[in-house]
Amino acid sequence: MPCLSALSEELKTRTKGTFWEKPVEFLLRPIFWLMLAAVMFCFVNHPIYNPTKVPSYYYTNGDTNEYTQYPVNILNGETALNRTPVYPYFLKFVYWITGGESILVEMIRSPEGAPLAAHVVQGEQTCFYVVCFQMILFLAALIPFYYACQIILRNFIVCCAVFLWTAYTFVVFQWWIMTEPLAVSGSLLFFSLYIFYLNRPSYRTAIALGILAFFMVMLRPASLYLVLLLLGFWVLRLFISPADRKPAFVGFCVVLAAMMGLYGYAGMNQKNHGLRTISSVALNNHFNILYEMKFYQKSSDSEILEAIEQADPQVFANRYRLYNELVENFGQDRVRQFVYGTVKEHFADFMVLNLKRMWWESDLYSFRPLYFFGVFDFLLLVGMGGLLRTFPWYRLGMWGYFWGLMFVMYYGCPDCYRRLIVPALPVLGLLVVRYFDWLSFAQTHSLAETKDYLKTLL
Repeated sequence: MPCLSALSEELKTRTKGTFWEKPVEFLLRPIFWLMLAAVMFCFVNHPIYNPTKVPSYYYTNGDTNEYTQYPVNILNGETALNRTPVYPYFLKFVYWITGGESILVEMIRSPEGAPLAAHVVQGEQTCFYVVCFQMILFLAALIPFYYACQIILRNFIVCCAVFLWTAYTFVVFQWWIMTEPLAVSGSLLFFSLYIFYLNRPSYRTAIALGILAFFMVMLRPASLYLVLLLLGFWVLRLFISPADRKPAFVGFCVVLAAMMGLYGYAGMNQKNHGLRTISSVALNNHFNILYEMKFYQKSSDSEILEAIEQADPQVFANRYRLYNELVENFGQDRVRQFVYGTVKEHFADFMVLNLKRMWWESDLYSFRPLYFFGVFDFLLLVGMGGLLRTFPWYRLGMWGYFWGLMFVMYYGCPDCYRRLIVPALPVLGLLVVRYFDWLSFAQTHSLAETKDYLKTLL
């Protein structure tokens, strides 16, 4: 590193006052070479330069058509009950820019009707364009992420390593024709803005956080916890950090406005479909959880219970078909009362069953190490925060972001856990590498400097 620094300084000195001063200064910035590597990852990991391979590298599933064939116009007050509008309108924008035909996916199902796989039957070339746009947004989100890493990581090598890991690991999700690509990019941008605000509070960053949280919920309703997380963050800042009370109050007001906007959208669904919700997918997922755990048998609604027990065996074997049949026969609102009424009546039992599922369900085995890491880090967080007499804004925000999505994943979805947790994984990577950064800093600085570092960036 000293050799590189010396070489950089010599090049700057030799080109100072010449035509090459600005180009050399630009080329010597680490972000230029890191972004060049990220662009190379895009080409290495995906045949973006070879459209003849379309669509073999694109991931689609049963949800894809509901985004690509979005049938409503929100400007006319129309809404789709099961899909929020951000990703469908992103796709429509790509259709308009490229002149491509809409994407249509055909599902391959088992004899019982369960979805097994999907393949594109229309709009293969459009998939290529969509992925190009998604990759551009991902690369753009990596730039603020790098500068955010520079703020909380003092070791240059660690900072570059986490950037390259993020760029290489998550570029593969950009060829999914689903919400995950934009969710990953939005996650990188959201957490970068959070770090920027803690480093230098400003009105613009506070406003941007609230607006971004709103759009992330409208992209993926599972992100609703971000609004609550931000609300709690601004309340804490108002009471604990008087130095930035004014921008914190502005951020608080923006979050309230976002909540009003979400409530208004839920009201549009109430008007159009008779169900006040941002998306009915949550209701479907909660029904599936009750179905998988046979918890629905505890319900006091004998009429729906009888309909379930007397359902055709092929319908009963497929939870999605069973849910759709119940909605058709009883209506969305009645099924909602059945699901949430059952949970409310046996809430303690429901929580215990979910806690057991978090530990014993085979699809969740790979998450077990996170529980131990989370407990260890929390104890360290409390101990160091008390010892240094500082509030752990950075690390608390990271864990709040990660565990918020984990909670939604556990209590709001019966499967697809690894797909749902993808947007929070860059934050988890940052949590892990900070230990290496701490150790590196402690080895090269005095005890007083290390304490000051921890106090500032805990």
